[in-house]
Amino acid sequence: MILGVALLLYLWRNRSIDSRDRSIAAIISSAPLLMPYYVDYDLLLLAIPAVLLAAEMLDRNPAQVLPMRDRWLIRLWVGLYIALIFNPAFTLATHFNLVVPLLSSIATISIVRIRPERAVLLATPMFDDQMVGLRAASMPRALAS
Repeated sequence: MILGVALLLYLWRNRSIDSRDRSIAAIISSAPLLMPYYVDYDLLLLAIPAVLLAAEMLDRNPAQVLPMRDRWLIRLWVGLYIALIFNPAFTLATHFNLVVPLLSSIATISIVRIRPERAVLLATPMFDDQMVGLRAASMPRALAS
């Protein structure tokens, strides 16, 4: 329930974003957690957010450093794939489903990724109409001086 409220809040706050791929990925990756009952073949829908993430990674500039949340998201997708292979035997032996915490983590990071990164360069006019790029994290220091 909390995940659904967070998803709606992020979608409402970021409704003016041009690219909807991250929103679609967050909605679909959260769907199995919001349903009261799902089975393994329902997880086939997760191919859509995985492909959207892969397409985004292919389109990005390789010179840019990948944000930590994106690196964790890729690791979690790989972990989910491996967990789906071994999950039936593991769940039978331990009575613990590995897919739920992995999918919760994927959905949470996907929801957080709807919002643009904070390290996006901002074009700010400074002296004599010169455009200088500032990192959003360094804005308070730049404004204080």
